[in-house]
Amino acid sequence: MKTIQYSAFLGCTRLESVYVDSIDFWFNVDFLDTYSNPFGYANYLYVNGELLETLVIPEGITEIKYTAFAGCDSITSIVFSSTVTKIANAAFKDCSSLQQVVIPNTVTEIGTSVFANCESLESVTLPEGLTYIPANTFVACTSLYELNVGAAIENIDTTAFLACLSLSKITVAEGNANYASMDGILYNKALDQILFIPHAIDGKITISSGITSIPAEFFANYPELDELVIPESVTSIGKDAFKGCTSLKAITLPFIGESADSSNKFSFVFGTVPASLEKVVITKATVIKDEEFAECSGIKEIHLPEGVTTIGNSAFKNCYGLTSIIIPASVTEIKDGAFEGCIKLSSVYYGSTAEAYKNLTVGANNVPFNNARKYYYNTTVVEEAAEGSFWYLNDKGAIVIW
Repeated sequence: MKTIQYSAFLGCTRLESVYVDSIDFWFNVDFLDTYSNPFGYANYLYVNGELLETLVIPEGITEIKYTAFAGCDSITSIVFSSTVTKIANAAFKDCSSLQQVVIPNTVTEIGTSVFANCESLESVTLPEGLTYIPANTFVACTSLYELNVGAAIENIDTTAFLACLSLSKITVAEGNANYASMDGILYNKALDQILFIPHAIDGKITISSGITSIPAEFFANYPELDELVIPESVTSIGKDAFKGCTSLKAITLPFIGESADSSNKFSFVFGTVPASLEKVVITKATVIKDEEFAECSGIKEIHLPEGVTTIGNSAFKNCYGLTSIIIPASVTEIKDGAFEGCIKLSSVYYGSTAEAYKNLTVGANNVPFNNARKYYYNTTVVEEAAEGSFWYLNDKGAIVIW
């Protein structure tokens, strides 16, 4: 038997196991559709009466055919022969017990959905000569945690990684002419286009300075992300771009809202500002508009950039958790109620001298700001200076008091 016709096993819902005398036989059968293969329903393959767990592909086999082992849940590992050059579409789809795969360098072509829904698959080694990762290759491989893109890869269909809920990092070989990775994110080679963000990406992520825009909801629902740095090259950020980043503790943004000229408030890029967010660094803004951060009660620390001249009415009103803020020397006016309700504000780090601070106009209803201790910018430590009077930022962006 060389071919099993269309839908030969359609409706065989009670079929549980398949028995064959020789595994060699199975590699030579053509399955015309999903239900011409008994694994459309069956889950276990027995060879000579023994349950097949380690699939050893015999020498001489050059191709793993369409859906050959799709749905065979007994397979936990695969040993490829040196003669295999092609793995056809959906060959190992739905092999729910498959844990690890090392594809030999003899393989130059893999089809779509080859390992789709292999929910136990944790790691895959791709062949060095592979040039294309097609659609849905690893879709819903929920245990896959890392993937390396080889130097020869020329084209990646990014649906290959959809619903890989444990994937935290994609790395790209240095010699690849088409792709690059940075902090686990997949980029084009020029690093000016983000192609894919792994779902379980975590820790601190710094976006490439070649990126100019962040689309709406682009970083939505990355619950393990701890810190995000958006470069000054970015000129627009879409609505809810960071929605659902529920563990985010710190973010660096070039401006507030959709763009430098927008009237949007800080919450525009979040939907709801995450309760975990403690530190906000703004790098390019010139004005902090009325009520821009109002009611952001969880934020503890805010850094404003040199160039900001005005802090608007009620800008930080009821930021109950705010304990410290950097006010650059360029600020000439803090308007009424800018810090009203900031009951925990204890430290103001001013970007110039105590003498220059006297020229700052502070409006009414700013009692927390007025009562906070003031520190003045100075990078030169002077031993005879009053202890705790000055501050500067170290190379990690942390405030140092001396």
